[in-house]
Amino acid sequence: MAVITFTVQSTADTIVNTYTAPQRAKLTQMSGAKRSIAFPYGPQGISYDGLGLEYSNVERPGLAPLLEPTSRKLRSVDVSAVLATQNDGGRSSIEGQLSVFQAIAGDNVDCSFTYGVVTLPYRVRLTNFAYTAIQRDLDGNITQAEINLKLDEHIIFSQSIVALKAIEYPPDDSPSKSTKTPTSTATSEKSPTSQPSDAVFVPTDKHTVEQ
Repeated sequence: MAVITFTVQSTADTIVNTYTAPQRAKLTQMSGAKRSIAFPYGPQGISYDGLGLEYSNVERPGLAPLLEPTSRKLRSVDVSAVLATQNDGGRSSIEGQLSVFQAIAGDNVDCSFTYGVVTLPYRVRLTNFAYTAIQRDLDGNITQAEINLKLDEHIIFSQSIVALKAIEYPPDDSPSKSTKTPTSTATSEKSPTSQPSDAVFVPTDKHTVEQ
């Protein structure tokens, strides 16, 4: 929180009164249109998730399974806040602020979320934005709303590029020649039942053999 101090100029600076001003949360795009919007009322209901590791069970026959880590989760932040103008006690339209949140949710751009002087140590994307209208003016414009934001961690993927040597000659379209000498089919293929020309034929008929 920011501390505002009022002093009286005299022979010695004497502190008269101290007023503590609450800091506001802010969502800012880091590139692109670089939209930025501050929450008029500092959200208190902020939940943080995905701070552990992913685990899987390794089955063992007849024994209890082993719990082994597999990867790290993506961290996420859920924000619930009230959106209204502070100057007139929530009587002015907030359609413009709602449109800014919708534009940020529709852009493929990384964002930073800051609460006071503390900023999330990782980049996030506004993956979900929902709101509930609480109050409207006579024209039907929303003057007060309850908003819910889902901020998911975004990992910057950097892939190294491998430089390949360029081919400076045209490829040879002629078929490759085999170094093996083809063998004759008549000499290479031999039937297991083939017999020499001078072999005696033995009949296989039973009656012929008995005679």
